[in-house]
Formats: sequence, structure tokens, C-alpha cells
Amino acid sequence: LRMELIKLRHQSRVGTLDNPAKIRIIRKNIARILTVINEEEKKGRGGNVGSET
Repeated sequence: LRMELIKLRHQSRVGTLDNPAKIRIIRKNIARILTVINEEEKKGRGGNVGSET
């Protein structure tokens, strides 16, 4: 996804980007993936940071 984002940014600068909203969609997808990864890491460490009791 990051490589695709780099390509889209380049196309945006050159002026050949077909769908400008695609950059936003890719950025949100990357953020979602990183969020899930971070949540899994916190669960794996056994940390209860921010959880309700």
C-alpha cells in the first residue's frame, strides 16, 4: 500500500492522477492496518492500557 501511495503522490504532482480521493483512501487503509497491528501487540504484551475494569 505504501508503494501505491508513493506512486499516487507522484501522479498527483505530475498531474496525471485520475482519482484524487484514492490517496485519502489508501492513507486511511494504512492507518487501519497499523491500528490493528498495534492493538495486537498490546494484547500480546498483556497490557491493559486504557481498558475498563
